[in-house]
Amino acid sequence: MRALGALRVISIALVLSAAHSQIAFCPAGQFISSTGGPYSNETECLSCPSNSFSPNASSSSSDCTCIAGYEGPDANSCMMCSAGTYKDGMGMGPCTICPVFSNSSAGSSQMTDCSCIPGYIGVDGSTCAACPEGSFKTSSGPGPCSTCPPLTTSSAGSSQATDCSCIAGYEGPDVMESTPRAVHA
Repeated sequence: MRALGALRVISIALVLSAAHSQIAFCPAGQFISSTGGPYSNETECLSCPSNSFSPNASSSSSDCTCIAGYEGPDANSCMMCSAGTYKDGMGMGPCTICPVFSNSSAGSSQMTDCSCIPGYIGVDGSTCAACPEGSFKTSSGPGPCSTCPPLTTSSAGSSQATDCSCIAGYEGPDVMESTPRAVHA
């Protein structure tokens, strides 16, 4: 077996010129473009538009597609996914709405970026369920529901301690001071 000379890979455009032709191979994130110079076959590598990317050796700006977390009809108009949505791959497709009762920040690139809203529990990126009656949850994301103080209750999906109110037969100025209600005959 014959040993070949060392092969060196470089990450910049490789341009080979011949008498009347030129071949260019651009790195990922760039594409070949005609420069319109004095020779009609002059080419150069141009970067894809903002928030888009192309594979290695791309030959046209149409090879550029929106990156994860961005959507658009073409690479020239990739817009960040809005809050409550995500896009987990490259391409021109739309952002996907988070599962019900969950939310995400703008530009989210994974379904697991969708966290349960206050008052709901579940694993990030999955279906969220309401905190049961008699409990509440004040923060987004995974985590348990807190139980209402003694002698108080709340409706399912409550998101604040102040959602807890005295149970029948008790009264008080706030949820921490429930006392038996006087019965008048």
